[in-house]
Amino acid sequence: MSILYSLFCEQRPLRFTELEEATGASPKVLSQRLKEFVEAGLVSRRSYDENPPHVEYEPTPMAEDLDPAFQFLYAWAARYER
Repeated sequence: MSILYSLFCEQRPLRFTELEEATGASPKVLSQRLKEFVEAGLVSRRSYDENPPHVEYEPTPMAEDLDPAFQFLYAWAARYER
C-alpha cells in the first residue's frame, strides 16, 4: 500500500530507486509488488532506452480511483497510531 501511496503523493512518474527510498522496501519485495500492480492494472511501467536506461512507474486511472480510500485509511491510521 505504501508503494501506491508514494506514487499518489509525488504526482509524477517515479523510478525504481525513488520508490525504494520512499517506501523503504527491499528491492526484491518492491520488484514483486510493482509486477503485481502492473499485472492488476493499477500501475503503468514505462521503459526508456536512454543512456542509462531506466524505468518509470505511475498510477493508472484505475488506481487513482482508490486515492480517496487511501487518504481515509492513512488518516485513520495516523489518528490511532501510538
